[in-house]
Amino acid sequence: MNRETALPILKEIYEQGNPFVKLCGIVIDDAGEGMAKTHMTVTEPLTNLVRHLHGGALATLIDNLFGVTCRTVGAEVVTQSITTNFIRNTEIGKTIYAEAHIHHAGRTTIVLEADVFTEEKKLMAHSIATMFVSGTDDRFPHHWDE
Repeated sequence: MNRETALPILKEIYEQGNPFVKLCGIVIDDAGEGMAKTHMTVTEPLTNLVRHLHGGALATLIDNLFGVTCRTVGAEVVTQSITTNFIRNTEIGKTIYAEAHIHHAGRTTIVLEADVFTEEKKLMAHSIATMFVSGTDDRFPHHWDE
């Protein structure tokens, strides 16, 4: 498996196959064994009462990123727990970028960490998660050849 093979499959699964991800405008930028990067542009429907990014939209970006990252090692997952520290916010029209990597990939759980950054490369949020492995996706090997 390599990035050129993995990215189209991941984009089809998450960007075309998941209507909520599409609604949020989440885009997969990169993926490798046990890591992934995504971004999202803040649009009006994703804002709160003060017209900044809604915490739920940011949490959705992070949760989806964790799912994409787990898929890179052949794991279909559901969220068991996520803890997020919200550090700063941003407004309509800005794009935010997220990166995640796996710390532990076990038979039943996967532990990950993610950071979200503003366009100016300032940390917006830091998150850790435990995902429950609910199945496998044989299109993705546990270890890549890269």
